[in-house]
Amino acid sequence: MVRILVTDNDEATVGEFASILRHEEFLVDGATTSRDALALLERTPFHLALTELQLPDASGLSLIERARTRGIRTPFLIVTASGSYQSAIEAVRIGAVDYVEKPLTRSELVEVVRRGLRARTPGTSASESDRPVTRHAARRWAWAVATILTSGSDLRTLAAWARHAGASVAVLKNTCRLADVSPRRSLILGRLVRALLDQQRYGLRLEDLLDVHDQRTITSWLTLAGRPRLDTGVDAFLLTQLLVPDPTLIDELRCALARGCYLDATLDLDAQEDGNDG
Repeated sequence: MVRILVTDNDEATVGEFASILRHEEFLVDGATTSRDALALLERTPFHLALTELQLPDASGLSLIERARTRGIRTPFLIVTASGSYQSAIEAVRIGAVDYVEKPLTRSELVEVVRRGLRARTPGTSASESDRPVTRHAARRWAWAVATILTSGSDLRTLAAWARHAGASVAVLKNTCRLADVSPRRSLILGRLVRALLDQQRYGLRLEDLLDVHDQRTITSWLTLAGRPRLDTGVDAFLLTQLLVPDPTLIDELRCALARGCYLDATLDLDAQEDGNDG
């Protein structure tokens, strides 16, 4: 069975998270200090470790770094009530598979944990990962992201994306769920690809093409994406970004771009719901 470690400075939170995850049939251990968490990590193989940033004896970021120096390769997921722009950037830099802020609903917690379990740590081979995304799910996701490229303006929210795609937010979320990828990351990817295409066409700057508050937002996205290549075109960006690292998904999106599918603004995502794999 899958074993998860939950570390939080609040014992009640540890108990609540553990109860939710055990209901999903995960094995769960808990800790309230980085010292106890590290001791558990050294003697027990975990599939995923959740940690708060603010722990009594150290930070969650420090816990990750100490685990790595001891050769512990467990994927870490930051779940914090004290997040900041800088801590999010640092978490990505040291290799956290995701960074989410409390409070989380029961379903949100389960979703981020399952997403974290699907993320690969450095050195993990494809044979060690979960069952790959089906080609149909990947193609359907690529079609959904391609609709972002037909928008006359930057789509800032899932609701705006859904309206433009002619689908419901629930359908978009389900499309991303079946593709094992975050809706938020999918939207950021689509927004960046759209901006890069327009940058090539019109020679404008990214910050002039994206409806964001300031340059820091773009910087944070590119950091989250692993600082991909931007100077050699969209294809190089897609091949080097880490927002959506699954090669099957990126292959389908590249095919959609090559075929010009993104020019079709009438993609019917709801009609794709019951399609067959192909």
